[in-house]
Amino acid sequence: MSFGADTDFWSFADTNIIVQGSTQSPVKSEAQAVDSVGDATNATMYDCYTEVSVTYRSCSDTALVFYDAGIDFRLGKVISSNVITSIAVSTEPTGRPEIVISGRSCPVGDTAVTKYAPSDLEIAGTRKATPIGVTADTGSKVTGASGTASVDVAVVLSNVGQTSCLDVYGGRVEASNDIVGATADPSAAADTGWTIGGGPSEDKENTGYGTGSISVFKNLTKDT
Repeated sequence: MSFGADTDFWSFADTNIIVQGSTQSPVKSEAQAVDSVGDATNATMYDCYTEVSVTYRSCSDTALVFYDAGIDFRLGKVISSNVITSIAVSTEPTGRPEIVISGRSCPVGDTAVTKYAPSDLEIAGTRKATPIGVTADTGSKVTGASGTASVDVAVVLSNVGQTSCLDVYGGRVEASNDIVGATADPSAAADTGWTIGGGPSEDKENTGYGTGSISVFKNLTKDT
């Protein structure tokens, strides 16, 4: 198919979640043998894998679900030989939430990889700037938010430099929220379990309302 977005590496799309686009990018490292005058005489590619990503949009007010009975899109989940390493959700006043699920090729089975549930990103699918990890103070409004749940990847390479096994670790959610001060200075507080990583910042001018942003994070506990 040459027109449209018909690839869903994660099979996350359904009647309420619509694929907007996808990417597939090979990643390789190169080892060289260099001679006495600095020219490469031999080269071998190693640590070769493929990064994949799919962008979706909600098309329903129904809340996003990444992990529930019969549903499993946790960080560390292996689907069609790819492992999920990040899930990003963004909200805005004029559009429904955008979801981006990213990962990489994985040579091991699903049961061999640690899992982290991104439940903090299971927000309503409504057309609204839904806050993520914060609550706006009285007189302030959240005008946009983005949150990303991610893990790091630990890899063991074979004797010829290719991935033999891998696992994930360090599950974490980070979120950034934009704020406008409607009747007060722009401000917000972190929700329970979240920690402020930056802000609230404040920007004022003589032709508009004060704006700012606040970033928060939460470390995830691996599933057992």
